[in-house]
Amino acid sequence: MAQVSIYQQAWEKLKQTKYCTLVAEPRFHARIIKAMKKRKDTDKAYKFLCEEAGTTERLESISNGNEIKFRLKKTRYGIGDL
Repeated sequence: MAQVSIYQQAWEKLKQTKYCTLVAEPRFHARIIKAMKKRKDTDKAYKFLCEEAGTTERLESISNGNEIKFRLKKTRYGIGDL
């Protein structure tokens, strides 16, 4: 049985609310941001739903002190993006 990522719970919350805040030591921020981007990229069902809606969502992160604030920003793509 495959292990579940420790970032799965944060990703699920981010998908539902479009905002998520995590608290960690600043030396781990780059690792956490990279892991959340990977979680977004590997979620095939989420990608499919976004494609069906004709949108893409970009993951934005802001690191401030011990907090990392994540936000999913919805962008529509046009003819030039296809």
